[in-house]
Amino acid sequence: MNGPIPGVGGVGIEGTSNITITNSCSISGGLSGDGSTRASAIILSGGNNTLELQNGSSITGNVVTGGTNNTLILGGTTSPATAFNVSAIGSQYQGFDNFQKTNSSIWKLTGSTTALTPWIVKEGTLSINADNNLGRAYNATTAPTAILTLGDAGNSATLRFDASITLARPITIAGTEGIFDTNGFNPTLSSILSGGWSLTKNGLGTLTLTGLNTYSGGTTVNAGALQGNTDSLQGNITNNATVNFNQTEDGLYVGAMAGTGSLIKDGPGILALAGASDFSGGATLLDGIALLGHSTALGTGLITFNGGTLQLGDDSLGVSNNLNLAATGNSTIDLNNFSGTFSGNIGGGGGAATLNLINTGVDPRIIDFLGNNNYNGTTFIGSNVGFLAHCRENFDALTEIRKMPCFSHEN
Repeated sequence: MNGPIPGVGGVGIEGTSNITITNSCSISGGLSGDGSTRASAIILSGGNNTLELQNGSSITGNVVTGGTNNTLILGGTTSPATAFNVSAIGSQYQGFDNFQKTNSSIWKLTGSTTALTPWIVKEGTLSINADNNLGRAYNATTAPTAILTLGDAGNSATLRFDASITLARPITIAGTEGIFDTNGFNPTLSSILSGGWSLTKNGLGTLTLTGLNTYSGGTTVNAGALQGNTDSLQGNITNNATVNFNQTEDGLYVGAMAGTGSLIKDGPGILALAGASDFSGGATLLDGIALLGHSTALGTGLITFNGGTLQLGDDSLGVSNNLNLAATGNSTIDLNNFSGTFSGNIGGGGGAATLNLINTGVDPRIIDFLGNNNYNGTTFIGSNVGFLAHCRENFDALTEIRKMPCFSHEN
């Protein structure tokens, strides 16, 4: 042969098993004499190895692991976010079967992969903009381990969204709390959320839960909105923003809600509220029925009608909330074969507004109004509303109730 024989580039780091490498600088495989063929950056021929990447890590060349139980960690303590392109898993990063996010750093997953990568976010924040950032799609038969775990013993962890996506893989809350930061976007979790710890909603935007969830540590909403139904929203709720029960079907919520936030009832189904709540931000009834099993089931704030119905679910309930009627259309109170007292004021309404007082039960019942009521609109009184008390002195002269015969409890 004429000329020199090209040499072979050297491996950057080489070992066997039970080795841990933490990298925040540069590791490269050497170039061969032809100037284009590069050796692997790291070769670990046995199993039980760990590679932790931290901010500043740069690896040129492949990372090849042999055996089993090899772990790739995104770690460190720095922020803002460091990006990791998951499309390198299986090509540049070979042989890993465990994937973890540790410590307080923020890591942002980019790209996509069909590799099986069941991420465990032990601490800090993992940021995503697509379901396939997290690897192969979940399938109960072919990919049952394609799940996401938030938290570790004694630690909370955050999943942050960088797009309005639907995440369809099961999520286990394994630490003290699983935090979901919507970051101004409107993602949906259609998967099942399980685990014995709490769910926390942070960030602007709306997080929608549609799965049959079983997490048991309760729910906290700190910002934006959390939307679900009685199947997806679990436990007592600390609401300092907005909670939307969107009931397409009838459902029972047995928990209690506290905080400074508001509740929205949407959807055509019945939301039955069994517990006593003291959230103060008010409730808005957009659609369907809010069935009260307790006098403070809708908290202590203003109840606003905007297409929904307020229905009594127990006898002799005393509702002290102020009521605000919709500007147009019907605002309905249904006695539902029970008697009840409304001691708050009724206001709002408009020229095209109607307050419907009905009783879908078969027996006449008493509805007692004690507040100063000056809403603007007409009033419809159903045939099964048997008695009205405190009506003349507590209603504006323009309302139909002022014109009705009044009955005392003794009649």
